Amino acid sequence: LIALVIASALCVAVVISTEVTAMTIFFIAIGDQKQLSQVARCAVRTACQFNPSNPIEVISRFHLEEPMLRITCSKLLFVESSVESILSNTPLLAWYQHASQDPRKFFNADVSDAIRTALMYTRGGVYFDLDMISLRPLDSLPVNSLGQQLDKLDRKGKVPFINGAAMIFEKHNPFMQRVMSKFASAHQPKKFGSVGP
Repeated sequence: LIALVIASALCVAVVISTEVTAMTIFFIAIGDQKQLSQVARCAVRTACQFNPSNPIEVISRFHLEEPMLRITCSKLLFVESSVESILSNTPLLAWYQHASQDPRKFFNADVSDAIRTALMYTRGGVYFDLDMISLRPLDSLPVNSLGQQLDKLDRKGKVPFINGAAMIFEKHNPFMQRVMSKFASAHQPKKFGSVGP
């Protein structure tokens, strides 16, 4: 087994791997920004650099234009898409339609969690948060893996936990189907992270 460490501005994710795969790498820009932050550009650039054979999609509700990234990453696509189209044909669409009638403080974070879950189920591939900086190629990762936040107890005594900031799943994976089916009942709109990351 090989351990792959992916550095983040907020955490370190460790993924254990046993097989090789090449899949689309997804990033989601859910906010109202029309350009990526410097950290986000770095995340996309390093994913391109270490994984030149993998297609990379940055999905956003708005048109993003990042000409310098396009020059350095030949397989990079910026995809403008509505939340509804991504969540269509999943149980998450009904959740979104209900939750969007009364969006709360953590609504964008919850929508991002729903989108990444739907993408992993409907399309399969690799998902990274836009603050995940790649340090190595992903070719040794197996499908059906999640990241782990913290590799030991932190200063506050928090224990390591699974985190959806980095994951790789095959299309129509039964685990992701279960996550989608439990999403609405687990959602607590006033609590950050009730359905992710």
